[in-house]
Amino acid sequence: MSAITDRLSSRPPLKRLLPIAALVGGCAALALEHFQASVQPLQPGEVQIVRGFISRTGDPALIAAYNAAVADGELSSAEAEELIESAKAAPPIFLLAIPPKK
Repeated sequence: MSAITDRLSSRPPLKRLLPIAALVGGCAALALEHFQASVQPLQPGEVQIVRGFISRTGDPALIAAYNAAVADGELSSAEAEELIESAKAAPPIFLLAIPPKK
């Protein structure tokens, strides 16, 4: 490995490209790790937590989206994140009236 590094570092144009190549390689490794983490299926207990969160919204479209996401028998963390963000944006089912100030 050091022979290759010595050979590359002795050439001025390639010497400047070495840090860029290392940066590109690091970014590619991080992107691959992020992609693998987002595709990983959730554990059954985690799926139940997402199910409870979605069902509390009472939004039929959101419940249908959840059912479609788990139709294949598992729920990925990316799908769960998308459902949770949609649930946060949904209006609450019970609107509490604020009493007037006296």
